[in-house]
Amino acid sequence: MSNTQKIVIPSTGQEYKIIREAVTWSEAVANSIVYGGNLAQFETDLELQNFWDAFSSSEFFENLDQEVETSAADERGIKYLWLGANDANTEGTWKWIQDFGDGVDLNIDNSIWGDSNFDDNKDSLAIALEDWKDNLNEEILGIAGQWNDLNSNTNKLYYLVEGPFEESDYPNVVYTNSITSETRTYEEMIAAGWIALTEENY
Repeated sequence: MSNTQKIVIPSTGQEYKIIREAVTWSEAVANSIVYGGNLAQFETDLELQNFWDAFSSSEFFENLDQEVETSAADERGIKYLWLGANDANTEGTWKWIQDFGDGVDLNIDNSIWGDSNFDDNKDSLAIALEDWKDNLNEEILGIAGQWNDLNSNTNKLYYLVEGPFEESDYPNVVYTNSITSETRTYEEMIAAGWIALTEENY
């Protein structure tokens, strides 16, 4: 199984990649650059709605149990993807980690948030891939597609990277190590730290 899944928004051409690596939030921030993008940010309701419409109707979403093997350990095992915002600097003041021209502030009164009970030790943003409930009374606190604040260190999750991405010259090639029989795509080798050499430079 490839460790990435691309989602393309038909109306805008915007591209996202789901990275199937179980990592902490800070690792997701750093690793997203390796995949040619940034940890996904949804500065506008329309951008988020466009993504969720495409994602929730995808084959990937329909087969969520097989596609996503990670979940939030301290959130009853609910599946999430890391997004690019946190409130680590000032508790309760949520900001996107990069300014792409649409602002960096996240309004905590926005209905896109599920559970509005923000905890001091939960500083990183994730998007829920399924509904979640209260531990005590089974009340639904949020639904799939809404945001939640999670502990960035105790949870290791897959993450969402947004492009645009440069197309690989070798998108469908799988390389096999003749000694170990391990297989990797070109993209996976680059993500693992390999460097692509060109004849012009070497």
